[in-house]
Amino acid sequence: MGLDYVDEKMRIVLGGLSGGTAPLQQRLAHACVPALWGAVHESGSIDCLPEELQQRLAQIRGRLTSAGSVDATTSQMSDFEAMKCADLLTEIALDVIILAAKMAGPHV
Repeated sequence: MGLDYVDEKMRIVLGGLSGGTAPLQQRLAHACVPALWGAVHESGSIDCLPEELQQRLAQIRGRLTSAGSVDATTSQMSDFEAMKCADLLTEIALDVIILAAKMAGPHV
């Protein structure tokens, strides 16, 4: 597993955050489990990312599990806190997608 796998998972995260009418806290929890955690926990899957991206993923993971589980944490979040986490996840996901596109090179 490598960058393509992480790219795929980040696209799932974006879809989970942007789709549906559920409160942002619920969409955040559903976007993270299992897509984001799959990318983070699979053996060596994020090793393909630059250190800075790995650190940002670890930081958002810590933020989203500060109350124990993602569900417990997001259910306690204010709308503002959920929006900040969603913004950070979106930035990380877009950085991964851009990196994957650059590594793939030009398509004919």
